[in-house]
Amino acid sequence: RLVSGIHASCLVRALSNYSALRQHGWPVTFVTGVRHQPGDRRLSSHAWVEYRGVVLPELNESDNRSLFTENFRFPL
Repeated sequence: RLVSGIHASCLVRALSNYSALRQHGWPVTFVTGVRHQPGDRRLSSHAWVEYRGVVLPELNESDNRSLFTENFRFPL
């Protein structure tokens, strides 16, 4: 709810959620991933927050781990 809507990038949204949840003591993880779109030579990237290895259900993005190849995780 901190950063939402069509104008907020996934990176800003994920970093905001990560920061707020960590400040409240939640041991969440910030994750980014990439994927190739079929028929497109460009990479697509995405950022999200996980709790205990699961994408936060409030993000409605439960398939992130299957759609994107993880390239960054903090903390490990």
